[in-house]
Amino acid sequence: MPGVNLIAKRRALQINARRIARLGGVGVVACAGLITLCAMLMLAELRLLEHRATELETDVALLRPTLARYRHARQTQEQLAERARFYLQARASQDWWLGWLYELQARLPQEAWLTALDTQGTGGKRSLIIDGGAQSEQLIAGYVAELGKSKLGSQCPSPPRLVFMRLVSSADGEYQQFQISMSVPGSEAAKP
Repeated sequence: MPGVNLIAKRRALQINARRIARLGGVGVVACAGLITLCAMLMLAELRLLEHRATELETDVALLRPTLARYRHARQTQEQLAERARFYLQARASQDWWLGWLYELQARLPQEAWLTALDTQGTGGKRSLIIDGGAQSEQLIAGYVAELGKSKLGSQCPSPPRLVFMRLVSSADGEYQQFQISMSVPGSEAAKP
C-alpha cells in the first residue's frame, strides 16, 4: 500500500536526519537535503495516489450505468417472477380441469354425449354435475360404473350418483337424458 510505504520512508529519513544533525554544520546541509528528498518522495507518492484516485473515479463512473441496468434487470426479474407465479397458479387450476375433462370424455361410450358440466359448492365440498344423453339406459349405467372405477372416481369421497334419467323424444328420435353428480375433493387433491 502506498500510504504505508510513505510513512516508513518518512520515519527512515527522520532517523537519518537526526544522525546527520549530530555531525554539525555539514550535517545541517545534509539534513536539509534529506528533508528535501523526503518532501519530493512524499509529493511523488501523493501524485501517484491522486492518479489512482482518478482512475478509481473513472471506473466507478463507468460502473454506474451497469449498476443501474443490473438494478433494473433485477426489478424486472422480480416482476416477471410474480407474474409467473400467478400464471402457474392459474395453469394448475386449469390443468386440474383439463385432467377431469379428459377422464370424463375418455370413459364416455360412443353412443353417448355430454351436454353440460357444472360445479356446485366450494373448497372440500364441491360437486361436479354432468349432463348428457345416450341411446340406452345400459350405456348410462355403464358410464356411471366406469366413472366410479376411474382414477378420477377413486379420488372422490363418494361414488358417482345418477341424479336422473328420462326418455326424451326429439325430431331425430328418442334418447335417454341423464344427470350425474360426483362429490369431488378440492382442486389440489383431485388431480387425475
